[in-house]
Parts: sequence; C-alpha cells; structure tokens
Amino acid sequence: MLALKTHLSVSVFIGLGAIAAALSALLRKRKKRLSVFLLLIAIMLLFSFYTENRSQLPSLFVNKKGNVTGVVSNNPVYQPDKNRTILYLDGVSIDDKPFDYKAYVYVYGNNEGRLYEYGDTLHLPEASLWLPDGRTNPDGFDFRAYLWRKSVALCASSSISKIEIVSEKANLTRGLYRLSAYLSERFDDLFPKNAGVMRALLLGDRSGLSDETYESFQEAGVAHLVALSGLHVSCVAMFFETLLLLFLVPAKPRWIITSGLIFLYTVMTGASASLMRAAMMYALLVIGRLSGDPSDLMTRLSFAFLIQLIINPLTIQDTGMQLSYLSVLSLALMTRPIRSLLPCFKGKRKDIQSIPLVLYNNTADAISSSAAIQLGTLPSMAKLFHSAPVLSVPVNLFVVPLGLLTVYIGASSLILSFASMDAAKLLGHAADFVWTAILFITDWVSGLSFAMLNIRAWSAACVIAYFSLMALASPFITENKRLSKTLTSLTALLAVVVILWPAPVHKGLDIVYLDAGYADSCVILAENDAYIVDCGKDNEITADYLTSIGANVKGIFISHPDIDHAGGIREILKRYPKAEVYVSECWERMDVGELVQSALSHRKLHYLKAGDVVTLSGGASAHVVWPEADFTPKEDNDGSLVLNIVYAEASALFTGDITERVDKYALCDTDILKISHHGSKKATSEAFLSAATPEIAVISVSSNGHGHPTPEVLSRLKDINCDVYRTDECGAITITMHKDGTYNIKTELQAGG
Repeated sequence: MLALKTHLSVSVFIGLGAIAAALSALLRKRKKRLSVFLLLIAIMLLFSFYTENRSQLPSLFVNKKGNVTGVVSNNPVYQPDKNRTILYLDGVSIDDKPFDYKAYVYVYGNNEGRLYEYGDTLHLPEASLWLPDGRTNPDGFDFRAYLWRKSVALCASSSISKIEIVSEKANLTRGLYRLSAYLSERFDDLFPKNAGVMRALLLGDRSGLSDETYESFQEAGVAHLVALSGLHVSCVAMFFETLLLLFLVPAKPRWIITSGLIFLYTVMTGASASLMRAAMMYALLVIGRLSGDPSDLMTRLSFAFLIQLIINPLTIQDTGMQLSYLSVLSLALMTRPIRSLLPCFKGKRKDIQSIPLVLYNNTADAISSSAAIQLGTLPSMAKLFHSAPVLSVPVNLFVVPLGLLTVYIGASSLILSFASMDAAKLLGHAADFVWTAILFITDWVSGLSFAMLNIRAWSAACVIAYFSLMALASPFITENKRLSKTLTSLTALLAVVVILWPAPVHKGLDIVYLDAGYADSCVILAENDAYIVDCGKDNEITADYLTSIGANVKGIFISHPDIDHAGGIREILKRYPKAEVYVSECWERMDVGELVQSALSHRKLHYLKAGDVVTLSGGASAHVVWPEADFTPKEDNDGSLVLNIVYAEASALFTGDITERVDKYALCDTDILKISHHGSKKATSEAFLSAATPEIAVISVSSNGHGHPTPEVLSRLKDINCDVYRTDECGAITITMHKDGTYNIKTELQAGG
C-alpha cells in the first residue's frame, strides 16, 4: 500500500509539474508569475495531507539482539566527546532476513582513524536493537519522525571491536567523502585560530565547532553562516565561474561545468535539503540561460520544490528545507514591499557627491532583504525553536558580507596550498583575522540580555492570516505601491501583536512531569504563573517547553545541585532572568558543581527549610517538608528539598533524591508522589510510603545502568495499590488537579509503550 501511494503521488506531481511549466510559460509572456506562486501553495496543501499518511511508521517488532548486516549510506560521523560513531545502514538484513528499512547505528569505541566509509558492507554480530523514540514531551523533538524522513525505522548499537567489514565498494560518493577528509586535514595549518569554523563554512563539518560558538551564532541570528545553505552555494558557484573565466572558458561551457561542480560539492558536503534546493535552482538557472529563456526566481523555486517532493515527500517536514524555502520565498515576496517603506534617493553615478546616496541605497537594499527573510521565517522559528534573534537584521548587515568574504579567501587559500603552503597560510591568516572579528561581534551580541526573544508557537489561524498578508503585499499580486506598503505594515503589525499577545489564562493547577531522560524536571502551571521543580540536565527540554506555551516563569525550585536536577538552570535563567530561585537551607553545605555555580553566580537565592510556605497562586502553595534547619547532609541527595504542592483538597509531593536515611523525617500525606532518585532501592522506604499513602506515583527515569526503577520499589508501590506512571513508558505526564480533590492524568505516549 505504501509503495502504491508513492507511485500515485509521483504520477500526480509529474502531472502538476507539466501544468506548472505550461502555466509559467504562458504567463511569462504577460510578465506575471502568480500561477507559480499559487501552485506552490496548492502543492503545500496537498502534501500536508499526503505526508500525514506517509508519516505513519509501519508496525514493527524487533528482538533486543540480532545479527545486522548493511551498507554504510552516509559519511560516518565520529563524536569524540561521546566516543561513538554515527552510521546509517541501507540494504539491511537482521539474522539473515531482509529488513525493508534503513538502520541508524551507534558504534562505540575510538574511531579517530575513520575505519568505516561510505559503501562499506558491515556485519554487526549480536547488536542491540530498538525502535527509535517518538515525541515524548509536549511540542518536543520527535526523533522517530526525524529518522523516518530518511527511511530509517530501526536503531542499533555495537562496539567497534565486534564489527566486521565484509566488503568495500568504490564509488563517486565515497571518493568525494575521501576528498572532503583530505581537504579537512589542511585546515589546521591554513586557519590555526578558526579551523573548526572554516570546516563548517566550506565543508559543512560542524564537529570542530564548540556548542558555545554555535549557540552565540544562533543568538546573534547568523547561524546560517556556519550551516551550509543556498547562500554558500551562490558563493561557491560564483567562485567556480570566476575561476573558469580566468582560464578563458566560454560562457555556456562555464555554466555547465559550474553546475556539475556545484552538485559534486553538494554531495561532498552532505547533500542536505537546503543545499539540494540551491543546487537545483542553479541548474534550472543554467537551463534557462542555455535555452535563451531564463526563468525567474519563483519559477525556479517552484520546480526545485516540486522535484524534491517527488524524490522524498517527507522532506517537507525537514527543518532545513522549511527554512530554506521560506527564506527564498520571503525574499521574492517581501524585499520590494519592505524596500518601498524606506526612503530611496537617486544620484548620478559619476557625481562624487552621490557616493553616500549609493551607499545608503545599497545598505537599504541589504536591510530589506534581511528583514524579508526574518519576517518570512518568523512563524517557523516560533514553532521550531520557540525564539527569534532580536538583532538579526543589523548583525547580518555587518557579519554576512565578512563571512562570505572568507568563503572566497578560504577557498582560494585551500587551492593555493597545493602550489605553495606558505603563501596559502598567509591568505589563511586573513580569513582567521576576519573570523576573529566576527566571533567578537557574535559573542558580544549573544551576551546581551535582550538578544533572543521568547516566542510561543503561533496558532494555525495566525499563520494563515500572516502568510496571506505577505502574499497580498507582494508584487506578484498587488501592483499598487500604496496598497502594498499598507499590507506590508499590517504584516509587521500582525507579527508584533501575535508575539506580544498574552498567553491564555490557565485555570486551576497543572503539573507537567517532563520526560527529561535519566533526570528530573517538572513544571507547575498555577493560573497565570509557572514554577519549575528541578531543571533536568544541561539541555533545553524544560526551557523549550516553557517558551512554547508562553509561560510566565515566576520561580525555580532546585532540590539539590546534582547535574540531573540542576543542569538545565543556565538555559532557563537565560530566557527567564527575572525568575526567583529557591534552594534548600543546606545548599551551601553541598557540593555545587562549576556548571550550576556559574549559572547561579550573582543571583539572589531563597533558602527554604521545613515549615516554610511559598504561595504559587490564589489557591496553590508549596509547603516545605524537608530539610530541617541547620541540617548537614552526609551526601547531597539527603539534603534534597522536599515540597508538598497543595491545591484545595489535592496535593503532590516532590522528593528530589532523598534516601531512606532521611525520608523518615519527611513524612507527609499526599495524593501524588514523585518517586525519589528514579526508583532507587535505597529510597522510598515502606515507612515513608505508609505515611504518604499516594494514589499515583510518578517515576522520572530512562534506560540506565543502575536498574532503576528497582523491583523493590515497584513491589512496595504495588503493595499499597498505587498506580505507577513512568516517563520512559509514558513520556511527559500531565496531571490536572481540581479544587474538589479530583485530578485527571494525560500522558504524551500510551502507558506501557
């Protein structure tokens, strides 16, 4: 059935492509492109229905162990910090039986020598097998859907010592990946200060780029510089054309050769959706030049979009593809309307006094282009990243030209290195100098408290209205300049209104136990305000959830400084700097790690002890059960802040990681219990459970080497007839508490699977 749908889809879209070509050719005579734009929207709507069906993964059952054989279908990525290599296997068989889908494989062990290459057939004896996780948190990342877009339906892992290379197959892609690795070895000599950045810029290899550097680029709004995109393809195409021109290659052969080189470059650097889009659009431009009938931007964009969807319909769900197409679409639709809002001065080019006017107009053009992209991608940024860089337009104005300059300098230095390494190093130092300046700018901008704007996801109605206004404001539909200016202003106004519109008032009290892996993180929604009990690890799971719902974060309770409870505090405070931080009274007598300590430096902490009460809302409050005043824990777990959240007749108890040594001092009757220390047998004693008498128990846990939750704890909970919900089985668990003492439970996944 899946194959039948695919064939029907291809036929339908080949037909639509023919219709698009006919309409575009017909309307080109009238110098209009409205049909292509409308067709683009029609394809989007049609594919939204098709991909909804195509996105459904097949029902699979796999053993926990199996002998796996397959062919490496990617350029293996070695992650030295995790001591593992990431592989995609195609043509997979499990225990000598064909498997219809690809596999995503983790190979553990030192692979700095790059033992595996594209095209190698590998045998993984007794590999661990499992199905990839889907979305486990509200509006969270769906790893299963991400892999399924690449036809991957299975995960596997093995050690480097067990894997056998059955055969090796030489092909063009393998050769291009080898070329990339060979070129990469020269970067440390050519660009000693910024080799990692230059690898990302020219080869698409971000493995040498630190998380802090990439984060600063994101917050400054210029992450696209180090994530290969259509902008890079344009620069590389211009570089190749210029190089061929120096060798006196005629125009038509030059275009054809450049087009071929661009596709080879695209494959060598990973063939991402955005790169393929740019490569196809350049090829379509060349076809138009050769035919004497050059196509316009919208026509090339439409056909590239159509071709990519025919090849793989699920590509439409790819983040890079969405942002890539939206960026180009926004350039076509909004650049001229935005430019019309800025003054335009005319001056004679030969007049020296007109030079400032020319500079102004060029700057205004650049601002208009950058603003158009920011406006067009804003709804997607809100949905995908829950934030947007405030200073993106002015930063891009300065940084992008400098960054693109280093593309030419870097490529020239790389080519020159084959003739004279010393001369190439001199040129490389120029690129290093420019990037040092860029990094200074991005670090400074990202350090500003207002650099990033938190944005919750837009409603479907707002998105439709927003893009409708953009379309109407564009020169493709509205030729009246005054009307276009008005519609452009309304588009910007709608964006401001949607961003500033207050989140809906939350009635009652919701407790959301997030799936933070082998960590703890919970969000309490009390009327208009949100409170956090523990922050998970050093990731953005909690912060992303808070931003996606437009939460007004008033306070953060940290049970104790262990990284699986406090590691996410830095990102949360970065987005919500006004939030109050509450810790246990014995916090200063515990081992606070450097990561947490630096995040809390210069912050006022509120120290809580047993008997203290923190009001959360008119009907909800947090009662501190433990620790007692002046308590000094033998280990940090015993100093955990124990909170009982009371809402009318219902209550929920949070226990951090307290052990049975101290839980006898933290006795408290409750309806809902967060099990201590992920279900360790040294916690949640029988005496503690007898006093608590919970009806619901929540265990925050994932696959681990400690055996948590232990059979002992699960048995104790069963003995008191307590219903157990686990984040590794249920995903995020949301409990809505009512004033009459009742509550509702909703899980992100079906319990038990």
